[in-house]
Amino acid sequence: MNRRSIPLILVAAVLGVGCVSHQMYREDSIEEEEAYTLAFIEFDDRGEIWSPSQVYRLQDLILSANRHEEGAVVIVLAHGWNNDASPKNEKNGTLAGFKSTLETLAQGVRAESPDRPVVGIYLGWRGKSMVSPFTYLSCSSRQRAAARVAGPQGMAVLSRVILDVKTNPESSLILIGHSFGGQIIERIVQQGVAAGVAEIQEGPAGSAPDLTVLLNPASPATNAKQVIDLLRWGRIELLRTTADGRQFNVPLMVSLTSANDKATRVAYRVGSLVGLATSKFRTYGPEFCSPVISQRSLYARTAGHMPELHSHEVRVRSASERPSSATSSDHGFVIAGDGVDIEVE
Repeated sequence: MNRRSIPLILVAAVLGVGCVSHQMYREDSIEEEEAYTLAFIEFDDRGEIWSPSQVYRLQDLILSANRHEEGAVVIVLAHGWNNDASPKNEKNGTLAGFKSTLETLAQGVRAESPDRPVVGIYLGWRGKSMVSPFTYLSCSSRQRAAARVAGPQGMAVLSRVILDVKTNPESSLILIGHSFGGQIIERIVQQGVAAGVAEIQEGPAGSAPDLTVLLNPASPATNAKQVIDLLRWGRIELLRTTADGRQFNVPLMVSLTSANDKATRVAYRVGSLVGLATSKFRTYGPEFCSPVISQRSLYARTAGHMPELHSHEVRVRSASERPSSATSSDHGFVIAGDGVDIEVE
């Protein structure tokens, strides 16, 4: 054996042992639980749908749920790094957390409307490609995989879901993206706004989700800046109408990042070093009205770790710290919970 070939063989052996298989996990893509229904849509590493039948079954499910006079409550979740749609993920991964959230949500919905459908849609992809202790080696490749999921087929699936759900104006739709899944949701919404695929309005002719939430999104802050620019250039506003006909503005997207999230604060920056070394950047002129003039700094960080882009600060405090004063003001509000309060300012 040639000595030069030994390191290559060792590397191949390590990668072979550390790799997670590339496969579809949900042949039966609809799970009927007592309180809710969960549907799976899975994408391969190239961003293609594993099985069109999953999409057809989901369309039938939404059509059925929408027949309720109060509409359905539909939650879409795109998971992030080191997660997938495997049964193992139901024990201690994002899928386990999603099912727990759906259970809690359904309890609240059923308390007001006993038979109103609650539907969860789990967008699965190969977010986990290597097992511990090699997981950090996959950060860069999983970011690229997430970008492919946000491509033509991912956009087509999510746009179809939005349009189908909103055929019943009473239905509620929330989109959630976590980690690299935040990048998926953010890019698809960004493309939809840019292409005019979705009119930002309510009702049967509209296709705006009721809320889009990005949790610790692992995407460059340039994405957030581009969405902000698109909304500004198009003078786009998302309006909601109350029962008595009053209109008010609501956010199109809410992006939340924990100050101590190491994946977006540290791992993301390390993963972006290759791009920083091989890409060209520029500075922004005064016509952009941007608080950040360096395109490089936006690319190197996520929006959650760039204070210049922040609009609100969220703090969690115990109920014992609750002030006696009013819980809302012109600058923020407080959501009173069970034992804790969430203060948004």
